[in-house]
Amino acid sequence: QTAAPAEEERRQRPGRPEIATRHVLATRQDVYGFGPLLAATACVMGLFGAVRRAFVADGLAENWSVYKRYFSRWTAVLDFVHAMTYVYAAALAGRTFAVGWPVYERWIRWVWAGQVSQVIQELTTRQQELGQATKEDKEGSPRRVVSEALTYLSNHQDKMRYDEYRKQGLPLMSSHVESTVKQ
Repeated sequence: QTAAPAEEERRQRPGRPEIATRHVLATRQDVYGFGPLLAATACVMGLFGAVRRAFVADGLAENWSVYKRYFSRWTAVLDFVHAMTYVYAAALAGRTFAVGWPVYERWIRWVWAGQVSQVIQELTTRQQELGQATKEDKEGSPRRVVSEALTYLSNHQDKMRYDEYRKQGLPLMSSHVESTVKQ
């Protein structure tokens, strides 16, 4: 009897983290009420004693305020899928798909390799080509999309060392949490 494809993949990647259990914490409180609850739950579960600890979140400022206050000794990881969407939008902003796709491929490879500074450098050049976004630029305008991506990547560059995170076996995405929430 042969192993299922997913099981076979696990054998080929020893040390790959697996979800053993799921715990869901929910509240109607704001972030100032949720942060202490999350930290207390992590403590009760013994997560602060783990050898490898990662705090994975999207770019929302409230997430990172919780991180700074309660989880600052954990490895901060910006959700890769969120970073990818900003990179994709910026690469195609004001370009045809045929022109923008190779730019996206180059940029996302750099992000995956932990070389976000190279993307920021090229985005800065692209912003200069398009001009600075103004209040008159509507949502989705190339100048605004590039400006938002540049701000997002610059603000979270320190949380985008995906090459290092992969070597450490840390999670890169919060999709399993978002999926649980939707259930």
